[in-house]
Amino acid sequence: MQIELAQNQLAGRVPDLQLPFLQELSLHTNNLSGPLPSLSKLPSLQTANLYNNQLTGEQAGSLGLPCAQQLITGNCCAPPSLAHLP
Repeated sequence: MQIELAQNQLAGRVPDLQLPFLQELSLHTNNLSGPLPSLSKLPSLQTANLYNNQLTGEQAGSLGLPCAQQLITGNCCAPPSLAHLP
């Protein structure tokens, strides 16, 4: 299961998602801002593309991503990062 909402001029905060079967989340290139919520309620998440937003807060290691293989936050969170998680 995937959510693809990239390049849709979305604004505001990323909601606290509770989708146990979500594998891919793509919210890149929007106007999302504020803290990035914990992603621990997405146990099947493998890839999250969040770059080109104005998100703040925690980076990959503290977001609670149990199965994530790739979290892309470049040009989004300070400092920008591309983290490959085990």
